[in-house]
Amino acid sequence: EKLARFALAARRAGAPEVDVAVEVGPVVDGVLAAAEELGADLIVMGTHGRTGLARMVLGSVAEGVVHRAHVPVMLVRREPSAACGRASCEWCAEDGQSPAERQVLAEREG
Repeated sequence: EKLARFALAARRAGAPEVDVAVEVGPVVDGVLAAAEELGADLIVMGTHGRTGLARMVLGSVAEGVVHRAHVPVMLVRREPSAACGRASCEWCAEDGQSPAERQVLAEREG
């Protein structure tokens, strides 16, 4: 539903074409495969902008796409809300971790 709302807003703002797709699998490979399949001439993606230990432990999907893409990649970093204790996305819970971060850490802890 959220993606549909974003697509509608993009269309209303004048985007000539907006496609929404949800895929399951390795993220970097999925983004690159979708770009290839669509014949994309630009990949635009959001990034948390993590640095240091968080980036080293969790890796960076954006970095993987940037290094492997055959087309330009534009990274967009969302400004954190005033209530957020760190630079992160709107989906972060009050503990400061996104659902993906919690899942990765839970898997590492067993």
